[in-house]
Amino acid sequence: MPTVHPLNSPRNSLMRLRSDHMIVFWLLLALAVALPCWAVTVTTSPSGTIEICEGRDLNAALSAVVYDRDWDGSIQTEARDQEVPPVSATQRSLEGTFGRWGPQLSFREVLATKGERELEVRYDLTARASERVNGVCVSISLPRARFAGTKVVAYAADGAQLQSADLSLALKETFPLSAREVSRVEVAPGTSHAFTLLFAEPLSVGIQDNLTWGGNDYELRLNALPAGSAADRQ
Repeated sequence: MPTVHPLNSPRNSLMRLRSDHMIVFWLLLALAVALPCWAVTVTTSPSGTIEICEGRDLNAALSAVVYDRDWDGSIQTEARDQEVPPVSATQRSLEGTFGRWGPQLSFREVLATKGERELEVRYDLTARASERVNGVCVSISLPRARFAGTKVVAYAADGAQLQSADLSLALKETFPLSAREVSRVEVAPGTSHAFTLLFAEPLSVGIQDNLTWGGNDYELRLNALPAGSAADRQ
């Protein structure tokens, strides 16, 4: 995986993952259209990355990422089903590790469909040894071909709009959005491939335009960690 670049985070603000503590991300992803109507499918890659496709076109890809001190990102790898066969046709549970971190940092991922329009995703990340890292997040890749010309809007728990970012075809800003205490995010509202993210607890959310480094997507990051979580800032 190429070097992952920071989202407005100072290099001296390292996160200490404490041994045998767990980081939890819980989110509900609500699609603008019902899953069967537009041939929208949800699959998982061998790494456990969640891929949401419309026909053969990728709409979004979700994965957990850990950044080391140099902002080199390790994506989740070697995912395997916890239950074989899966618990049900609507739920899948996977577990795996993060690249070079090996068994020191593991994840459990649960994906469940809720009716025709909603996906419930939970990531549990567990550190087996104390590590200092620059960050942990759920990364959502938004292909430029699908999302250029749309916007992303972040909201607080009370419904107040915190920030709005336009996703331009040409590079205008590397970091068009960076907001804290976000409870809801609307992606591409008003379009057929829109979706809404709802969080169990408020998160820090940012967008990085990867065209800056030759990529062809916008990266929406749901960043750990809220106050009281199982990591410390050093």
